[in-house]
Formats: sequence, C-alpha cells, structure tokens
Amino acid sequence: MTCDPGRLSLSVESKHVLVVDDDLPTLVFLQKLLLGAHYRVTAVEDSRKALKVVRDDPPHLAIVDLIMPGMDGYTLCSTLKRTATFRAPIIVLSGAASEKDAQAAIAAGADIFLRKPVKGEDLLAKVAELLVRPSR
Repeated sequence: MTCDPGRLSLSVESKHVLVVDDDLPTLVFLQKLLLGAHYRVTAVEDSRKALKVVRDDPPHLAIVDLIMPGMDGYTLCSTLKRTATFRAPIIVLSGAASEKDAQAAIAAGADIFLRKPVKGEDLLAKVAELLVRPSR
C-alpha cells in the first residue's frame, strides 16, 4: 500500500505549532512531545524570534510561556492578536499559578491557560481541540 503525500492536505503533519519558552528543558520536552504526535514544530526561546517565525512561516497554533526576558508572554500574546496575518489560537503554558495570571493571559489574547507542569496527554488534547476550531 502506498501513500500519496499530495492527498494528506490537512493532516496532523501539516499543522505547524510554534513553541516559545526560555527554559531549555521545557522547550525540548514540548518539541519532542509535539513531534511525537506528528506536528511540525518550531521551537524558539524568546518573543523576538517568535515574531520572526510568525512573519516568515505562520503557525496554526502557538504555545507561549508567560515569564520570559525581554518581551513577556502577555505582551507577545497581545502583539500576535494585533498582527493581521496571525489567526492561530494561543495556549499559554506557565509556572505562574495564580488565577490573576490566568485571567491576564486570557485578556492578552490566550485561548487557553495551562499551568506547568502539564501532563503531555493533557496538552496534546488541548492542541488537538484548538486545531479543529474554525480560525478567527
């Protein structure tokens, strides 16, 4: 049995996920988790690089940490939502554990707020859920 790659138009493999986190072990964990689920992943350690990725190769979904040097995750979320070419959902994944942090992340443009540490299967379920929603 052969598989024609041209017929896999919207498969998981074609879904591009951007991961932004300044913590290298977290970045590697998320990249391996998502690659293992057959997503195309771009992992960067700061918001400046994330904005370049969004401009050059727009993702279908972004996973963003809140606490990062330079531009924090709140600012990145609001900047992405104001970017005309960015229509992807955003998951904020953060060690910041207060309800105030979660509300601020949602107000900044995040679709979902998850606390670290997160179970891999829980994150993959949220990623899949957001990727089937119609784009905005």
